[in-house]
Amino acid sequence: MSQPCFYTVPLFSTLSYDELQGIHSLFHHKKFKKGELIFSPFDEETLIIVNRGQFKVYRLTNDGIEQYIRIVGKGNYEGENYLFGENNQDLYGEALVSTEICVIHKKDFQYLLQSFPHFSWQLLRLNARKAIHTEEQVTLLAFEKIEQRLACYLIHLTGKSNNPKLTFTLPISEKELASYLGTRPETISRKFKIFEEHHYIRKVRRTIHIIDDQALRNLY
Repeated sequence: MSQPCFYTVPLFSTLSYDELQGIHSLFHHKKFKKGELIFSPFDEETLIIVNRGQFKVYRLTNDGIEQYIRIVGKGNYEGENYLFGENNQDLYGEALVSTEICVIHKKDFQYLLQSFPHFSWQLLRLNARKAIHTEEQVTLLAFEKIEQRLACYLIHLTGKSNNPKLTFTLPISEKELASYLGTRPETISRKFKIFEEHHYIRKVRRTIHIIDDQALRNLY
């Protein structure tokens, strides 16, 4: 088992070592293999924190098609909305790789909020960041053409890379990316090929090298 999540994740960074030691028993640790469901609609309300690995959050349409929402990676969390009275009626979480999580139940989460005001402030701060990411997805879907959505998505990823050559790895598969951008996998595959033919990018499996970032920006 990796080091307990509350020692390493940003959500608990405002708590002292002694405070963390005092809440140690509130955390429950679980492991999941790739493809296993971490949560589903109408599960018990819990805060899920990723200690190692990552999982995808998605909903199923009426046709049974996955609609990708986001990836939750190491140090991030999911489920806080349901601890404030909302019901999860349509979201699922599935491990993308072998994943370890910490779980906090609703009553223990409420204890943390009441006992540590600085924890409450950190939660608000990080939730604001999550809201920004949601707005970014809405912005992508506002573009009419898929190539605009894809170009904008790729440029957004370059901002998360420290590599000056603008090389990065796609965090999700083409199937999941298609769901995220509101289209089909074959359409995404075709747009990638077009981008390569125009020398906007070079793609090797899930590794992307941006050759002409200005050309991509000009698409949207």
